[in-house]
Amino acid sequence: MLSGVALLALAIPFSAQAAEEADDSLKIDEIIVTSTLRAKNVQDIPITVAVLGMAQIDKADIHDADGIANNVPGMQYSEFAPGQALFSMRGVGSFDDGAGLDNSVALFLDGVYIGRGAGVNFDMFDLERIEVLKGPQGALFGRNTIGGAISVVTQKPSDEFAAKLAVTGGNEGILRVQGLVTGPISENLSAKI
Repeated sequence: MLSGVALLALAIPFSAQAAEEADDSLKIDEIIVTSTLRAKNVQDIPITVAVLGMAQIDKADIHDADGIANNVPGMQYSEFAPGQALFSMRGVGSFDDGAGLDNSVALFLDGVYIGRGAGVNFDMFDLERIEVLKGPQGALFGRNTIGGAISVVTQKPSDEFAAKLAVTGGNEGILRVQGLVTGPISENLSAKI
């Protein structure tokens, strides 16, 4: 009996050390979200949010609004005319065919509201992340967010000169050429074209 207690006393420190090592290996990478108007860890905000980072965007070849919807569960995308985007999330969306009507799912590009469906058709190249907030977001973003909000964040201009070029080809005559140049203009000013 005494030897059993001694073995148990020796085993407790080893199991605690193993638990600490397991805790270190199970840590989740911190994902910072800014669509709540403050930079916060995605686990600390009380909103259903899906985040697509640079690696996911490149791997999934997201280059348009349809690509976002294909990679976010519960989100649908359709066009009633070429270039007129209609989003819905969790079945909530506006499907009026008027070009002058705003959708129930709002899109924000670097924090700026893109009002009409045609404004969604911008070149999604050099993105930092895409944040999709599901459900009503009127308290944070105001009107046109009853279904949710999509926040597209582009990469900031670099303080060092850099260039990026991507060429994609496919069947049915698909050819997409994208490129950018970024760098400093003056000591405190950088730009990206």
